Amino acid sequence: MGHSVVITHNGPDALAAAARFCPDYAFLDIGLPQMSGYDLARGIRKLSCGAMTTMIAVTGWGQEKDRQLAFEAGFDHHMVKPVRFEQIEEILGNRSIIKKLRT
Repeated sequence: MGHSVVITHNGPDALAAAARFCPDYAFLDIGLPQMSGYDLARGIRKLSCGAMTTMIAVTGWGQEKDRQLAFEAGFDHHMVKPVRFEQIEEILGNRSIIKKLRT
């Protein structure tokens, strides 16, 4: 779809990559090694570019309490695995709407 992608395999590496890369979108697993996805989301939000990053929790945890924890940590969306490509396309297609809501 024309996006540049950075993949990491643990929370600290993802946070360092986000600081360098300043992503428009961050699809984050909650159950990461070394740092939870919740803590990673909070860390990304603290970055200078973090306020403009659309963060999506991608997880196997789908109860209402899990969704609430994700939103409290700063996620914009909560997706339960397995995620369909159409779900990702929908989020990527709504970027301009999200930017308007944040301003």
